Amino acid sequence: MKLRLALATLLLGSTLGLFLAAQEAKPAAPPKVAPAQASSDDPDEVKPRPAKPKTPKSPARKKSPKLPYEKRVDVNIATKEQLKKLPGIGDGLAARIISIRPIRSKADLVTKGAIPQGLYFSIKDLIAAGPFPTPK
Repeated sequence: MKLRLALATLLLGSTLGLFLAAQEAKPAAPPKVAPAQASSDDPDEVKPRPAKPKTPKSPARKKSPKLPYEKRVDVNIATKEQLKKLPGIGDGLAARIISIRPIRSKADLVTKGAIPQGLYFSIKDLIAAGPFPTPK
């Protein structure tokens, strides 16, 4: 058993030694660098890379026309039918808006989860959150 262990150690040591010697004998390869695109006139001149193709921009959101404050729909006192007249508001969203009343600011519609943010941006100029109703 000791003889086998000694032979295995010797064999492993000599193999490792040969491997390390082979690694030292090889010259280090220079790092690979992509060749620069040079013009035919000046070999040191580097041409700029071609510009990336532009990606099309997303279409602009449709903005709602700005209404005077007096003509806006007050989300605190509007009926379900008045809310449904707003673009993108149906029965479900109108019911959700009514359920989260009182609303202190128009942004509360999004923060309280009544409407999605994209819809808010399309109707924010059509709505108002009037004076906070006082409890009777």
